Amino acid sequence: MRSLTVASVLFLIAALSSYAETTNTTRTITISNAVELALNNNLDLRQAEKNMLIAEAQYAESFADFWLPSINLSGSYTLIDPLTVSNAIVTEPSGYTVIGGTTVVPAGLSTISNAFPNNYAAGLTVSKAIFLGFRNLDAMQIKEINLDFARKQYEDQKQAAIYSVETSFYDLIVLRENERLDRDLNVALSNQLITSKINYNYGISSQYDYISVEVLYMNNQPKLISDSNAYEVAKMTLCNTIGIDQTNVQFVGDLMDYTNIVVSNTNEASIMELAESNSITLLSYNVALKSLGLTRAINDANFDPSLSAFANYQYNYKRDFSDTTQNWWPSWNVGLQLSFSVDSWIPISRASKTDVEYDETIKKTLLSRTEYLESLDVQVKALLLQLNQGIQNLVSQKEGLKLAETGLKIANTQFSLGQASSLDLINAETAYTQASGNYLTAIFDYFSSALQLKRLTGEFSDNKI
Repeated sequence: MRSLTVASVLFLIAALSSYAETTNTTRTITISNAVELALNNNLDLRQAEKNMLIAEAQYAESFADFWLPSINLSGSYTLIDPLTVSNAIVTEPSGYTVIGGTTVVPAGLSTISNAFPNNYAAGLTVSKAIFLGFRNLDAMQIKEINLDFARKQYEDQKQAAIYSVETSFYDLIVLRENERLDRDLNVALSNQLITSKINYNYGISSQYDYISVEVLYMNNQPKLISDSNAYEVAKMTLCNTIGIDQTNVQFVGDLMDYTNIVVSNTNEASIMELAESNSITLLSYNVALKSLGLTRAINDANFDPSLSAFANYQYNYKRDFSDTTQNWWPSWNVGLQLSFSVDSWIPISRASKTDVEYDETIKKTLLSRTEYLESLDVQVKALLLQLNQGIQNLVSQKEGLKLAETGLKIANTQFSLGQASSLDLINAETAYTQASGNYLTAIFDYFSSALQLKRLTGEFSDNKI
């Protein structure tokens, strides 16, 4: 019994240890992992996919409506009450006899019923519009345009998801590095504060130096907390974007990898052309204009005649004129129907005024399209300026970081030789931390501008634009 208890305890300890190892396992996510997760879990992308499937179904519906006839199969059964059946019974001569060459008399009588209690009928009707002023053709073209637009919207949503994830991912990396720099600076400030206090107590350094170091240390505390909170918020946001829980997740990446992005095409006209061809907003205007034109054509079909064909086949269980009992009798008919809407030609008719509405809507859409093209041109020019500024800033901040690093080395050497105070060393360390943060920000700004340009031109296949 005792050995069983010990075995149970050991098993429980092993199980708890295994659970702890499982729950403490850190999941590392690279930029490619994040993009893959976003493409699989992004709700906007999934909605765009559903919109594409809906557009495919709507196009198939219009295709079937254009080519296939309307086919209806019908059947009926009617039970007539006994009184009506009885009242429909009539007596008629069954034949006639000629007497004396001129007189005709009934040879006999027969009973005939004009109604029966059980009545059956079956029928098949086929109809097809032959000409409706191209209504169905125009409607099918609208559905085809919408389907093509839905497919491009889906691809654009994929690019949007990639752009969002890449930007958020490296923004998180910048925040993480800034937090690390702040922690390193905080450690240095703490150590120098202790050293300054000792030196001040022994009369080696002045009270001013000691208070100055203490002020720098205290000023760094809010920034340390602020950067830490900003990192956690960015991490939560990115986890939510890619659809995972933020528990035990570590994002792995190096912002320096993106310092070698090459923008091979900086020609404004060429980039504007790519931006126009990739813009889903501009495409939406073009689709709207095409759809409005076709919808107007559908309305104009009211001014044209329409022609339809039909065929009916009936099979009724009834009494024919030449019979005295019920039998199955077939019947059929075919025909053409031509109709013409006269009221559409009246100048104040609904169809005429609808044309005016579509014309004005098309003009308004053209104005909006022109306005968007002008804003797109400004956006392209601004991005190229930002990109050029980012390159210059990157070079400048890199040189500034080198100078700050050299200054920190000199300050450490002089401090060890007693030629510099704690305040001098702290100032050098603060300058180095600031230069490092500025360089990281410069990298991200350049990366962000390059990524925006890639997003604008639809280039996400590699690091070259």
